[in-house]
Amino acid sequence: MNPPSKPATISPVLHPSAGAKNSAVQQCLHVLQRLTGLVRPADFSVRFWDGTAWEPENGAPPRFTLVLQHAGALRKMFWPPSDLAIGEAYIYDDIDVEGDLQAFFAFLK
Repeated sequence: MNPPSKPATISPVLHPSAGAKNSAVQQCLHVLQRLTGLVRPADFSVRFWDGTAWEPENGAPPRFTLVLQHAGALRKMFWPPSDLAIGEAYIYDDIDVEGDLQAFFAFLK
């Protein structure tokens, strides 16, 4: 009996859903990596609108998961630059946060 095969990956840092080769996901990942300075998150994850996940490198359960509901969600979080943009993105369901909300806000600082 052959062992189950692992799903194909887009890059070493993503765990995609079926057929998740999506250039918008790749662009959002690139922006997140530039904003955070991380190749892989230490203690959180990001789930993209197509089910693709950017998960912690150590395999530990994330403290929180940032859920991007659509391809423009990251832009909605940060544009226009203001103290309200992230809150508005949350209220209008562009993003969601699963898990420790305080850890998410601490990460944003």
